[in-house]
Amino acid sequence: MKIRRLCELLDNEYDIILPSSHLRPMDTLILTILSQNTNDNNSFAAFKTLKKKYPSWKRVLAARTTSIESAIRVAGLAPTKAETIKNALRTISERNGKLSINNLSNLSDDDAMQWLTSMKGIGKKTAAVVLLFAFGKSTLPVDTHVYRVSKRLGLIPERVSRERAQDILSEEVPKTCYYHFHIGMITHGRRVCAARKPLCSECALRRLCPRIGVTSSA
Repeated sequence: MKIRRLCELLDNEYDIILPSSHLRPMDTLILTILSQNTNDNNSFAAFKTLKKKYPSWKRVLAARTTSIESAIRVAGLAPTKAETIKNALRTISERNGKLSINNLSNLSDDDAMQWLTSMKGIGKKTAAVVLLFAFGKSTLPVDTHVYRVSKRLGLIPERVSRERAQDILSEEVPKTCYYHFHIGMITHGRRVCAARKPLCSECALRRLCPRIGVTSSA
């Protein structure tokens, strides 16, 4: 399997462009927490409601956890996510003296990952998303689509954990391809390589897929 060829195919198929995020790093962190185990529509709706109810993160920190739960309920797992958000805000405030994670831009990729994942409820995938999109760091998030498609393509073992998959792919995928790989695999997983009924006959990656039984000399 040639990862660079895979990235080229994904890029050509989905016309992937580099990100131009309008969100601040703190916003990206909270939105990513809300996105866990739900779709984009629900997470964005919860984020919008939370921001409308509490215009600043300082006010969210001061709010009752149950009130935060109410605001983000549409994203699912509200009690857990509210607690994670509250804990993250408290920890950031204690460490930095303010509700800002801009300090991560000055840390190495590994140190920034450690800084974020040391907070309760912040896993490697959430941290990788924040670092990739908010700071342009060389981190590779592995969500459910990336995980599924990577297994089908034989990039990772069938029974490997999500966290271990992130470690494996971070080593195998060139750092310059992280963003294109991440976005391309998510898009492909949503449009073509679906969980229940993958559209193998329409797959732009079919020549690289061992499940289809066609090998590529590319």
